[in-house]
Amino acid sequence: MSNLTEVPDLLVEAPQTDAVRLLPSFDNTAGALLLGTVFGAMLYGVTFHQTYRYFRTFPNDVALLKWMVLVLFGLETFHTVLTIYSSYYYLVKNFVNPIAFVQFTLAMKLVIPVTGCTTALCQSFYVRRVYMMGSRHRLFIPLALLFMIAHLGFMIAGCVKAFHTDSFPVFLQSSWIISASYGCDVGTDITLAGTLVSILLRSRTGFKKTDATIDVLILYAINTGMATSIFGVLILVFGFTSPQTLIYPAISVVSNKVIANSMLAVLNSRHSLAKRMTATVETMPRGDRRTCISEYLTKVNLDGCGIQLPAASIPRSTSASDASVSTLHSQAATNSRPHNAGKADNC
Repeated sequence: MSNLTEVPDLLVEAPQTDAVRLLPSFDNTAGALLLGTVFGAMLYGVTFHQTYRYFRTFPNDVALLKWMVLVLFGLETFHTVLTIYSSYYYLVKNFVNPIAFVQFTLAMKLVIPVTGCTTALCQSFYVRRVYMMGSRHRLFIPLALLFMIAHLGFMIAGCVKAFHTDSFPVFLQSSWIISASYGCDVGTDITLAGTLVSILLRSRTGFKKTDATIDVLILYAINTGMATSIFGVLILVFGFTSPQTLIYPAISVVSNKVIANSMLAVLNSRHSLAKRMTATVETMPRGDRRTCISEYLTKVNLDGCGIQLPAASIPRSTSASDASVSTLHSQAATNSRPHNAGKADNC
């Protein structure tokens, strides 16, 4: 058995005995495609559930976030359809014609721009989240944008290459383009996750209970960046070391679903985090509560992580020195109506 890139373009015209000799190994081509499709379909079920939960839990969210989630769900649905059809085409429709792996189908070509759009959308969400934390935390946003632009450039180059050939082996010879785009993704993920962790570390109030909630936010940020970065590194490595196989395209199918689910998980976790912060503040003595909320206001805009305190948990101020607490109280009173969790505009 030979590697996929070693199969000549004229294989379809070769005698069947020669064709069988030149066929690629099926474990790292057909097998990889099948496993990627199966795990991708499983994660799409999680995406479907999280999308449903988002619209049920946050019906009053800002229009921008609603549209981002809707577009993300549409892209993920289309991506799943493309990967399932590709598996069907190669493994069922052409079951007795394994030479079909030489053909680069339209469905496989479309996976590339859909994946690029999904990644760009999710990373834009994370950039917006860091941006809404405040002007003093935007130092590394240009670096993240630079990585994102480089990623889009490589993806566009990959699309051009894909739509200019109908031969899978020919396209796989340029797999370094796709690998490089995922390398840029890793840079974006590390930059944004590192920035968010740095912001949260500096936002500690000195109160153990509120700091525990901030530790949860830090853990969320690290896990989100780590999950997407691990898949990006795997695609980068296999793209350069095994470009003649379908291992890295299969990993990219799963990676695309992980990226989408990470964004949806961040959105859907706002409600539970807000309840946790509220419960923490309400258990504090009144004086400590006022001090904690003042620290909460001045150190970092935690609305960027979806935390809002309802009016019931905020003590009313009676002095000019507590103006910041009064401001927070008025803001919370405005937002403390049904589906308040959906008003976290700065997430």
